Amino acid sequence: MSSSEEVRHGIAVCENCDAIQPVEVRPDGELEAMGNPNCRCGSNQFRLVE
Repeated sequence: MSSSEEVRHGIAVCENCDAIQPVEVRPDGELEAMGNPNCRCGSNQFRLVE
């Protein structure tokens, strides 16, 4: 598997409440929260902390 096909791990911030969440970064750039797919506020929109 090449590096462009690997899932990476990162830290993201919820777009709704600014909570910090560990995420998986998919090869297509999509972010998926680890554990619970949503933030504690119910949002599933995150931005990656770089």
